[in-house]
Amino acid sequence: MIPHSDTRVDPLQIWIVEDHRLFRGGLAELLRSAPDIKCPHAIGNAEHACRLLAAEEPPDVMLLDVNLPGMSGIEALPRFKELAPKMLVLILTVFEDSKRIAEAIRAGADGYLLKTADFHSLLAAIREAYAGGAPMSPAVARKAIELVRDAKKPVVGTLAEPLTGREREVLTVLCEGLSIGEVSARLGVSVHTVDFHLRNLYSKLGVHSATGAVAKAVREGLV
Repeated sequence: MIPHSDTRVDPLQIWIVEDHRLFRGGLAELLRSAPDIKCPHAIGNAEHACRLLAAEEPPDVMLLDVNLPGMSGIEALPRFKELAPKMLVLILTVFEDSKRIAEAIRAGADGYLLKTADFHSLLAAIREAYAGGAPMSPAVARKAIELVRDAKKPVVGTLAEPLTGREREVLTVLCEGLSIGEVSARLGVSVHTVDFHLRNLYSKLGVHSATGAVAKAVREGLV
């Protein structure tokens, strides 16, 4: 995801899609207590969320549970992206198994967070995603790295326009779930330079987000 403008003054709009009523309500109240966030909708199932997305202006960020009644979060994610292509979707779940992480990334998730995270960490992850990062809880980031390392690569994917050495470095670091600022620090280049390489990287890979880039890297053995 290319970073959004840092001149934004309006509060971030957040929707929650979560079937556990008490958790959903408590999280909504906590989000509403943050001065730079609004949470107009806390929704119990994906079908209701689809109807709202079709009828209203979509939020900046959706927090999405995986294990929902009816349509699961993973099943719903591509439909949400169709209805609101610019909306960021962060998985928020108790599940940290590799299968669900891989499914979420392939479905287009912009981040993968665990419910065990404290509220301040969650707020930081939401802001990081809006700034262009792909936040992951530490345990999830480790699993994502393992997925990349263990992916079978009988045929290395080819691109119409090959990646440069720096673009491949950026892609490799993205697979660790780092934010743009962390990529900048790791590679010793400016945030603007990282953004430049990300734009070229996304164009060559035919994706629109960091998680899309990671999914393609895993699928086609690019790292």
